[in-house]
Amino acid sequence: MASKMDHATLSAKRLAKAKAYYNDSKYGSAAILFKRVADQCACGVRTGASSCHCKSLSSAIADGVLEAELRKKCICSARSDVRCRSADHIDALDGLANAYWAKGQTDAAVIVAESMIHLAPREPKSYLRFGKLFRVQNLHRRAYQTYCQGIELVSKKNASHPLLPTLHQMKDKTRYKALASDPLSAVPLEIAVMIFAKLNFRTLCNCLRVSKSWKSLLTGGGLAIQSLWRIQHFNPCTKPITLRHYKNYATYAGFQVSELVIQDASKSRLDNASLAWIISSVRNLKALKLQSSETFQLPYLSGSCHLQLTSLYFGRNITTNLGTLALVITGSAATLQELTVLNADMHLGVILERLTDEHGPILERLRILRLASLRPSVRIDIRPYARACPNVEELLLDGEVMFTYGEDCCFSRLKKLFIGNNISCDSMVDGLFFPLGQMEELYLMSQQVGGCLGMFLEQFDDLPEDTSPKNLRNFAHRGDFGEFSQLERLGLESGSLKELGTKVPGSLPDWFRSEELKILGINHHYDDSYAYNLTDEPISDLLERFPNLEVLSIGERSFSDAALAKAIQKGVKKIYYRGTYWERNVLREWAHDKYGAQVIKGDYIYETTPMYLQIEP
Repeated sequence: MASKMDHATLSAKRLAKAKAYYNDSKYGSAAILFKRVADQCACGVRTGASSCHCKSLSSAIADGVLEAELRKKCICSARSDVRCRSADHIDALDGLANAYWAKGQTDAAVIVAESMIHLAPREPKSYLRFGKLFRVQNLHRRAYQTYCQGIELVSKKNASHPLLPTLHQMKDKTRYKALASDPLSAVPLEIAVMIFAKLNFRTLCNCLRVSKSWKSLLTGGGLAIQSLWRIQHFNPCTKPITLRHYKNYATYAGFQVSELVIQDASKSRLDNASLAWIISSVRNLKALKLQSSETFQLPYLSGSCHLQLTSLYFGRNITTNLGTLALVITGSAATLQELTVLNADMHLGVILERLTDEHGPILERLRILRLASLRPSVRIDIRPYARACPNVEELLLDGEVMFTYGEDCCFSRLKKLFIGNNISCDSMVDGLFFPLGQMEELYLMSQQVGGCLGMFLEQFDDLPEDTSPKNLRNFAHRGDFGEFSQLERLGLESGSLKELGTKVPGSLPDWFRSEELKILGINHHYDDSYAYNLTDEPISDLLERFPNLEVLSIGERSFSDAALAKAIQKGVKKIYYRGTYWERNVLREWAHDKYGAQVIKGDYIYETTPMYLQIEP
């Protein structure tokens, strides 16, 4: 009896000393003493360096069969079927597992925690330790399962155990994280990339804040992950976007950013250092787009430009300067295919004229050119553009712009032209600056320009063969009906015209019909002197003249819902109108529910024309 008391006293002293070592962060000394106390227990089970080979507690817990697993016979040296009721033995193993974990030996700590469950399956302390080791490894679901099965086993034999409430508390504490599963953990990387690829840049950035595992995945490198960051659209935000942000996101893309859009350079506070770094360091950039909600002066840059852009876009409020424009244009001269400047001034024309005089046509690969200006006093001579960009196929001129042209100004390969509302002619047209014979899309939304071109066309009774618009598919204008009657008649009679926007007079000529026309816009600029009479008969007349019509734009016409319903019944899929949204609400719901058709508030040209949709409001 005395020897047993001496052994118990000695074990208690060693446990106390081991705990003191642990509290002093002497984890190695603490582990030695904890192990000595455990190995000297009368049960004879020593702490091994490996877990039992006959049983797998982790798998059993995951499958919910822990009790059945514990009842299996052990035939290995672990002796996991031996039970021990010594509190000092369990306390020593608990302290040993904790000391191993503090030393960073997680695997050894797990082996010790498993042996605690083998020795005392009805002891809550065993499950508390095992569950904690799962939690520190972020295996919250496994920890939750451990607590649940521990509660079940302890409650059967010892429902009044003082540590049982603690086991319940830990179960409740881990419930949310255990049941809130991460969907990314259940799918392969390839599938995760396909999912993230559906998100826009802003949403992808928000995903970085979901969890550490998500951030690690999205910034961990690899070509598949880097491809997600190659298109970067910086939307306006409350905080400025610094050079550090641009560098970080470029790093996520492996410095392979192909498209960069800064939607509000003013609010983002785009500075000289950031723009200089973008131009000099993001060498694989193909598309650069700068916009601003307020007037923003483009920083002045000098030096070298390593960009080889295919698309360059400066928005309406971006004020350019000679140095930066020259740097970017010359750097991308051999690759630039699309150029948009919506606050154009003389700088760009001066640069192009100077470079063309020195090197010949500087932008030979340019296919799309969009120019506009906010200031009525700005005069843009389009001759330098025609000389520098001889292969332009799509041209948009919009805003408060005046343009001049002459014999040396001709976009000989132009196929698509959009002239905006406010453009005015500098002088009477004595020749076209585009080849009418090869035009595919022509939008003349300025009445003044329409009048000038119309007077030119009316000089011919019959258009020459090389001028005949045999390829013209889309044509819309704001001029009077007679100004472009030849153009309209040739397109309708040949069947090439698929879209037509025109003023419609009260009496229509017999040639104003076609089975090929799909889109018709009437009365785009409301004028009573040219208004079709405001009864419903014109709708029936137009549907007879154009039996295969799919889109009808009525502008401000006050046709009744009944007349428009007949148009929908005869195959029209979209009707555009100007007015309030609720004005046609009953017709809209009926058309959608019964025919799958749409009744849309707006102007079809400004909402469907690809050339115009590229222009910010």
